[in-house]
Amino acid sequence: AVGDTMFYGKGAGSLATGSAVVSDLLNVALFFESNLHTLPPHFELKTEETKEMMDGAEPVVIQEKSNYYIVISNNNKSLEKVEYDIKKKLPFHKSLQLVERDQDTYAIIVTGIETSPEKVLNQSGFNIKKVYPVEGV
Repeated sequence: AVGDTMFYGKGAGSLATGSAVVSDLLNVALFFESNLHTLPPHFELKTEETKEMMDGAEPVVIQEKSNYYIVISNNNKSLEKVEYDIKKKLPFHKSLQLVERDQDTYAIIVTGIETSPEKVLNQSGFNIKKVYPVEGV
């Protein structure tokens, strides 16, 4: 035990301060292993649905999001048309950026997607030249 401590600095927002954030983290850490259910009210589960999810036997799986750099043939279509078509076909993703690479190809940067876009784009008739997974975005 270190006794009373005070943290100062920029903080974690307009109302929360660094000491409040650290205090909350310490409370969670101290009571993590205990079965006392004495967490501060703002850490309590709010709905029956979330309580059931946490108490259920099945683990909650959160799939990692991936990022890709893809090169496709432009097939004499405008950049705007290809971008519109790709956005329509791809499953949920965080962002998509399309740029002209050369006169025959476009480069696509897709971030925050759960599955590889290669299969979806192939099935949608896009001529994929290369697909590169991108890490660290």
